[in-house]
Amino acid sequence: MAQSKSQSIPITVANWSGASQRSAGYCPPSFEYKDRHYQCYRCRRPSVFSATAQREAFEVRKVYIWQQRILCEECFVIRRKLEHEVKEFNRRWCTEQSLLKKDLEALKHWSYLLEELPYYGIRRNTAQLTMLKRLITDSV
Repeated sequence: MAQSKSQSIPITVANWSGASQRSAGYCPPSFEYKDRHYQCYRCRRPSVFSATAQREAFEVRKVYIWQQRILCEECFVIRRKLEHEVKEFNRRWCTEQSLLKKDLEALKHWSYLLEELPYYGIRRNTAQLTMLKRLITDSV
């Protein structure tokens, strides 16, 4: 497989988010985005945070400039899916707590999702996991 040529694209700091503009990085050491090579935190495959993807992230989506990629595209998609499912369980907990407490399969799945997230670079939510383990144990 042929290796693609590294890319560099000029930085337009005026397009950064307000938080990024107030940071120490507002005066970047380089005035262009360059392809950044890294190893995926989850699967260990070599990955590239391309100059084009950096510009889109920092100048279009306004992601904070010190945010670095740690996951390849495939693992990032899985992480986003896990996060979305956990967010949905949190929403359900706020609106349907009495029903959710009685749904053993849902509690187990929620616990599984929370156990998986640290493998994708998300801090372990010990409080929620402890609550779920207690609810699962009490319902058995």
